[in-house]
Amino acid sequence: IPASSGLYDKALRLFLDGRLDDALEVLKEDQLEKELTAAKEAAEGVAKEYGLRGQLLALKFDFAGATRAYEKAVEAAPTSFDANFNLAYFLQNQNAFARSRVAYERCLQLAKGEETTERVAITLNNLGVLHTDENRFAEARAAYEEALKIYRQLAARNPDAYLRYIA
Repeated sequence: IPASSGLYDKALRLFLDGRLDDALEVLKEDQLEKELTAAKEAAEGVAKEYGLRGQLLALKFDFAGATRAYEKAVEAAPTSFDANFNLAYFLQNQNAFARSRVAYERCLQLAKGEETTERVAITLNNLGVLHTDENRFAEARAAYEEALKIYRQLAARNPDAYLRYIA
């Protein structure tokens, strides 16, 4: 098992030397939380880099390479809304509707889990566009209406930012 820092090796050596309390001191909860946060941030950074690679490859019309890059972004940071959204949007533009729908559904789960209503609304709007592209008009209408409801709520609180989405 690869370790992200020397803490694992240090704690293991202490444990093998019979120094259990010292090993636990090395692996304190707050230290591990810091490492976890740093690892998540690093994964987000790698996901952004893969996303940019995907954009650049698409500009060169290397759509297979771009697809791989966007998929790698999601692999690097599976809980990243942005990585999943970028993959979904790219796949939609490549007419890979079924795969795009799966990615948008994942975005919807992530946005609802974060309780980020703006992200829920934009995902629903894009799902509406996707359903329209697939001639699934009843589902498109339902997605659009739900997105509009959210945008109306957001516009009531901040008209300058959200009124344009309901105009």
